[in-house]
Amino acid sequence: ARLLKALGVPGGQESGDDLHITMIFLGDDISMAQIQKAVKATYEVTKDTEPFKVHTDTLTCFPMREGAAECPIICKVESKELLKFRKKLAKAYDDADVKYSKTFKEYKPHITLAYNDVEIETAKIDPVDFYVNEIVLWCGSRGDEQLFVTFPLKSPCVKKKSCVEIETDLFRKVVKIAK
Repeated sequence: ARLLKALGVPGGQESGDDLHITMIFLGDDISMAQIQKAVKATYEVTKDTEPFKVHTDTLTCFPMREGAAECPIICKVESKELLKFRKKLAKAYDDADVKYSKTFKEYKPHITLAYNDVEIETAKIDPVDFYVNEIVLWCGSRGDEQLFVTFPLKSPCVKKKSCVEIETDLFRKVVKIAK
């Protein structure tokens, strides 16, 4: 988040704590029944998903929508794993009858940095790569001021060795090198 905030884009900037990649927009007002279905469906997808890498190197904006006063200034996000995850999540929501916005036919992963009253030119930026380690289900238009549920992604340590075993093996190698 720090690297993206340092870009100094025009417009009303989002807080560094609020930077995120929207996977699926559930709406502004979500009923408790929808939240319950979304929690269960999200858990079923995240429980077996390992952290994955995402990449951005392009600063741009979405076109100004008719009647809107501002357009989002964004960093485009690239990741095959993200697209696969989003597809699984959308299917799980469809199967569980979770209502979500289907306004935009094509999913365009991005991080919204600001909202500006004019569009900007697309520009290349220094590449930023990071891992997605958790999925947060925001339940309403004010996200973290209402209910939210965090789903940690599956640790890669689980399938072969525990994290303690890996750390112990690493410690033993460091001790060997020191001898």
